[in-house]
Amino acid sequence: MDRYEEAFYAEERKKERERLKDNTVTSAIEFVIWVDQFDPSDDEMATVVHALPDTEQQRLKNAVAKIKAMKGNQDND
Repeated sequence: MDRYEEAFYAEERKKERERLKDNTVTSAIEFVIWVDQFDPSDDEMATVVHALPDTEQQRLKNAVAKIKAMKGNQDND
């Protein structure tokens, strides 16, 4: 990657971080990144989750269920 590409991606990451900081989370993956980056309280997370579209809420539920199932399988090994 050359300097121009690095500068472009650095600026894009900065913009995305600012948008997420303002709680403008619109997808399940953005929610995960937001939680990781900003360590919000349980109340803040609940508010943001409920503001997501139903399809994104379902994606989060499905992902959590799969992770719990994987963890359960690892505990049985």
